[in-house]
Amino acid sequence: MHTIAPDDIVRSFAEAEGRGRVPLLVLEPLERFLDEWGLGAGPVAVAPVGDGHSNVTYLITRGEWEAVLRRPPRPPLPPSAHDVLREARVLRALRSGARVPEVLAVCEDTAVIGAPFYVMTRIEGHVVTTAIPAPLNAAEDRRRMGIELVDALVEIHAVDWRAVGLEGFGRAGGYLERQLRLLELDVRGFLDDTQDLVVIDEDATRRNWKRPMPKSMKPRVKSALSKAASKFNSTRSRRRSTRVSQVP
Repeated sequence: MHTIAPDDIVRSFAEAEGRGRVPLLVLEPLERFLDEWGLGAGPVAVAPVGDGHSNVTYLITRGEWEAVLRRPPRPPLPPSAHDVLREARVLRALRSGARVPEVLAVCEDTAVIGAPFYVMTRIEGHVVTTAIPAPLNAAEDRRRMGIELVDALVEIHAVDWRAVGLEGFGRAGGYLERQLRLLELDVRGFLDDTQDLVVIDEDATRRNWKRPMPKSMKPRVKSALSKAASKFNSTRSRRRSTRVSQVP
């Protein structure tokens, strides 16, 4: 479970001034937001949930009332990444036929806590990652978990995404091509034009090559990788020539 740093949660934006990093939660405006939605009463207490690194998740309580809040991590963020508003939209749509938490409130106004966020019901249970918790480690429990997992996936795929309002949610085709394009933008934003860029591009393409890919896409990917490798080799050759010329 991730820990809470001293500058993660503040009472007000004034308290966060001069700390160097923007806070993840600002409690006073959050409490006013929850009051407007009739969600609990009194001061908010916060505890971290999980140890993921995608979006930030907190358990928030006000007396006996409790819920879970999700927001993006601190900026800067890659384009289209960490979109919690899309996440909340999907959860609300799936609620009609799948076992997902209920979204209680969504906030698009970044002035409230510094980023968009949503609040959903808390669902008690174990999060199974690398090991099965002792209370669920009996053979019958492991079998039940497997069956429940399949049943949950069936429920999700049985939802008519057009009927629940997701018809304009995204494009149905070209997923792999879009992912490769976004990966290239992310890598170019964080790395220099070095071997690391070529290795990551090749690795991403190799992973996706095992999946169905439009025939029209393969020549373009091969050409892009060839150009990247050629550019890297040219840069490496120039650097080697420079080092040689500098030898006395």
